[in-house]
Amino acid sequence: MNNFKRHLYKDIVFVESGKRYSWCSCGFSKNQPFCDGTHKEKGESQPVRMWFAKDQNIFFSRESGKLQLKIEEKS
Repeated sequence: MNNFKRHLYKDIVFVESGKRYSWCSCGFSKNQPFCDGTHKEKGESQPVRMWFAKDQNIFFSRESGKLQLKIEEKS
């Protein structure tokens, strides 16, 4: 398994439909993968805000400095 998949599947998060989530994009949050407001002190980028249409598992990753998100599809 490559590094991307190993990291990707380590950060599995269950999200609820209609609830707002703020994904850390600066990398300094102590609540990874979610934003804790640290970007305000560091003057870094804003969090990525997202909502989901249904309850589901999602996978977060930061590969080569790029934020990545994968939604688990049930078969």
